[in-house]
Amino acid sequence: MEKLRIVIAMPAAKETLALRRQLEFLGHTVIGEARANEEVFHLVREQRPDALLLAVGENGAHPPDGLNLAQELEREHPLPIVVISNHGTQMPRENPGINGSDSSLVLPIDDGELTWALASAVARFRERQVLHPLRLKAQREAALFRISAELASALDEDEICERIVQGLRETLDYSFLGLLLLDENTGERVLRASVGWPDAPDNWRIPPGKGLSERPLLDGQLHYT
Repeated sequence: MEKLRIVIAMPAAKETLALRRQLEFLGHTVIGEARANEEVFHLVREQRPDALLLAVGENGAHPPDGLNLAQELEREHPLPIVVISNHGTQMPRENPGINGSDSSLVLPIDDGELTWALASAVARFRERQVLHPLRLKAQREAALFRISAELASALDEDEICERIVQGLRETLDYSFLGLLLLDENTGERVLRASVGWPDAPDNWRIPPGKGLSERPLLDGQLHYT
């Protein structure tokens, strides 16, 4: 397989050294070692490794913490992740590919298992990178279809606005979504409906030249913020 630049996230120094030697024997380069979650984020952000080996269990983070870290990395700095655990560590049923990871291994690890896990993690990650835009497109199309069907039965403009924000939030899983309409007399954008903002002011007005929501009006393009 291709040679990778790898970060090892494993608090136990002895196991980290053994894994480093094993990876280097296989032709890979270890570009960093992390003992704490903050160090993992720093190395991934600054070094942009090709893969991460993340220890959970007795010699690593407790399983929930380690797996949560994998999920956080998937959201903020996606990369191929191989989760490493000790024999007997209780892991979720989804192995391999646990909650943000792409593959998993149980110590002790032989060269063949390590090579297979890395190749599998890289392949799954690349597959996700290809499929993710297609999945988002399908979600957006489903949202538009659903909203269009609901709007046909809406009674007035306020109800239409409410159904739009509710439909988009439920379909696209946004934590906050607001709908602003342009007041053609004043040029202000007026908040007509929102979800996820309990203290949203009624008919909140944004004057021309203020706020990110003016960008689509200026260039006629769709912006995600």
